Amino acid sequence: HGTHCAGIAGAATNNGLGIASLNWEGRFVTIRSYSALGDNGMGTLESISEALIEAAEAGADVISMSLGGQTPITPKTIIDAVAYARKQGAVIIVAAGNSNVDASNNVPSNVEGVIAVGAVNERLDKAPCSNTTKRLSRPISAPGTNILSLKPTGGYVKLSGTSMATPMVAGLVGVMRSLNPDLEADEIYDILKSTGR
Repeated sequence: HGTHCAGIAGAATNNGLGIASLNWEGRFVTIRSYSALGDNGMGTLESISEALIEAAEAGADVISMSLGGQTPITPKTIIDAVAYARKQGAVIIVAAGNSNVDASNNVPSNVEGVIAVGAVNERLDKAPCSNTTKRLSRPISAPGTNILSLKPTGGYVKLSGTSMATPMVAGLVGVMRSLNPDLEADEIYDILKSTGR
């Protein structure tokens, strides 16, 4: 899952190999990982918050989080971690979730200040699994159906979901910040919203 997302966000382009991201010739985006979840794909709010803080303190310009869960009350732990990372200058991009429900109860996509990404299919219709994002403060959608990317054992695999749409947006935001490091999260969201189709 992480390898697939990393390829979407930052695979080198124009090298005659495999897939391509928006990272032209590998010049704009450098990928690092921080363990928010364990090897089994499970984690806690504390482990997610710690990874957010660790990435922010390492100077991450963009933090991409293809994870989440449903809860009626957004825990203060994750709210504080997002606020801290934003204060350090990070733009935080998160998956809206794959339960085909309203994402307003999905953490961390419902945390104020994040850009929450839903998924669309090849026809630009909402992907069947994607949560809806209209009630969130910074919603956006990106391709998330049958996305070809890397697999850890070598080669490529197609996967679908908001987890795939999220690094597509994060990769674009990484390129934007590479070209203009002074862009703030609010400006970036405004550009995405006003120029997106």
